[in-house]
Amino acid sequence: MAKDYRAAIQLLNSLQTNAGIIEAVRKSGNLLNTLSIPEMQQFLKRIGHSDQDLNKLNVIHIAGTKGKGSTSAFCDSMLRQKQTAGRPLKVGLFTSPHIQQVRERIRINGQPIDEELFAKHFFTVWDRLEATKPAVVDVHNPDKPAYFRYLTLMSFHVFLEEQVDAAVIEVGVGGQYDSTNVIPSPVCCAVTSLGFDHVALLGNTIDKIAWHKSGVFKKDAFCVTAPQDPEAIRVIEERAKENSVQALYKINEKDIEEMKQYQIGLQGEHQLMNAAVAKKLVDHWTLEMRKRGMPLENDESFVKGLQQTRWPGRCQTFVSKDYPQVSWLLDGAHTAESLLACAKWYLTKHDPSKKPTLIFNCTHERQGAALFPPLIQTLKLEWSQVIFCSNDLYKNAANSADNTSYNDKKDPQLLVQQKLAQVWKDLCKEANYKTPEPFVFGSIQEAIEQSAQVSEQVLVTGSLYLVGGALTVLKAPIE
Repeated sequence: MAKDYRAAIQLLNSLQTNAGIIEAVRKSGNLLNTLSIPEMQQFLKRIGHSDQDLNKLNVIHIAGTKGKGSTSAFCDSMLRQKQTAGRPLKVGLFTSPHIQQVRERIRINGQPIDEELFAKHFFTVWDRLEATKPAVVDVHNPDKPAYFRYLTLMSFHVFLEEQVDAAVIEVGVGGQYDSTNVIPSPVCCAVTSLGFDHVALLGNTIDKIAWHKSGVFKKDAFCVTAPQDPEAIRVIEERAKENSVQALYKINEKDIEEMKQYQIGLQGEHQLMNAAVAKKLVDHWTLEMRKRGMPLENDESFVKGLQQTRWPGRCQTFVSKDYPQVSWLLDGAHTAESLLACAKWYLTKHDPSKKPTLIFNCTHERQGAALFPPLIQTLKLEWSQVIFCSNDLYKNAANSADNTSYNDKKDPQLLVQQKLAQVWKDLCKEANYKTPEPFVFGSIQEAIEQSAQVSEQVLVTGSLYLVGGALTVLKAPIE
């Protein structure tokens, strides 16, 4: 077998048991979840590293429900403007999910690692795990980590081998038991805005969710939290004390207001808060690394860093060569709070003369009742078209390997999208909100083709997988 990028992605996809793992964790009463950190420590050892080696990466570790990806992007961009010993810092960034290609999850100096470097490090990790298989392979003794954990492991290996000066690590799910939490001593940690997501794993109350998220706090780390509900703040403060952090800084209105004097590369009012969290993290990271002997210059670099931050699929405007007359407005928003922020952003772009279309999907139809109100009540717009579609890219072709999910249940009757359409109609009727009869399509390609027939402005929102799929179908460059 050729050890190239395509082969690497095919093998990676064979590890897609995330949905199965979540179900197994739920049935085990969270026992399997609590084993994730010792399991990651063993995987690190098997590929030639220790968890203590991760401290060499000078990590900024970021958890949260909303804004953790954007906050990570701000941190990465600001750090890359700094100089050490006459050269720019070399910065690693690990995030999830990817928008178009898996390699986007592992970046160095702002760029996804290229296919050749991805394949090189993927197979180094894979071959070392193959050579150190346990005698008995079962759920308690896996030979390899599942999909996300493998990419976490691989990102650590890449950043260590490529000798980055700093690494910004975004948590996958939760914090306490997330595979990224194997890092013993991050320099700084943060909890961005909290909301209700992954409740089967994290709990269905804000205090339980706050407990998991603030599990990334470590001894002597400088920690930051975005503004939170009082109950969440209470738990976050308790966890900070329990874990003996260096300090806990709570972002306030003054910090957020300060961001208004700078040009922010990411659109949307909510990004001011994410930028404030990121600036506080980077400011303290700089102070701490100087204490540790790293010569750092260019303290005003954060201005350029904030301005140059880019994060695909979040409040993004794109024009495709295939449809030059259409402005595609894309924002991955998977919670009611995120969709409210999306709606506010879209209001600044809305042009009724362009006969706007809404394209939406989320992974579970039952979420529609919670997610639609911000789009209906905040926007109060007359859409020319409303479209619900699956996350499948093309109508007559398989998804690319990067966009293949073995966890998605096959739904040839499009029952999820049909139910979403019905919930939309019901909520619109209750709100006396005029809406056209929704279209339901089995692919993103069909949704895009239908949109472009009528509209010159299209809002694509909901699932990040939908947003990434739309950018792929529209042939957007990999950013």
